[in-house]
Amino acid sequence: MASKTIENVNRNTVYINDDGYGYENTSVTNSESVYLDDGTYIRHDESLYIEQPINISAEVCKSNEFEKLVSGWANIAKNADGSLPLDWDGDVVTAEVLEKAAIDFMLEYRESGEMHKGKSKGTVVESIVFTKQKMKAMGIPEGTIPEGWFITVKIHDDDVFKKVVDGEYKMFSIQGKAKRLKV
Repeated sequence: MASKTIENVNRNTVYINDDGYGYENTSVTNSESVYLDDGTYIRHDESLYIEQPINISAEVCKSNEFEKLVSGWANIAKNADGSLPLDWDGDVVTAEVLEKAAIDFMLEYRESGEMHKGKSKGTVVESIVFTKQKMKAMGIPEGTIPEGWFITVKIHDDDVFKKVVDGEYKMFSIQGKAKRLKV
């Protein structure tokens, strides 16, 4: 199965709004990246764009019961070994696009919901997008950790935090709209 790279990710909340649609749309600067699939370079203007809602999930790495803090990867753009991860829909988000979306999210929203339904149950209190450049500046050897968005969420709801501790909620899930680039 060929991978699909997401481009032009729009900023979004990670919870369902009162209108029930699950996201607010404000565009992020378009990426002009060249994508690699099976050894072939494909420019974004050579492919068909399809705008669709997306959901991306990543595992929770650590929780702190006293502070009700939960940390983990919100999204991984590239695995530590350099391979491209595919989410459940077969989508990939580039590190550049992910970083733009993460910065915009942190500036405007920071709220975290429960299973994309209802009101906010937590707040993102830490956020870093690990890029090759940032890892080099921090002295993290290449190939040690993935390129991706790592977050910590302060959970405000006791029932939701209990589900994390009990292992019922094992991962973060981000939601938004993007233009799919078929490659």
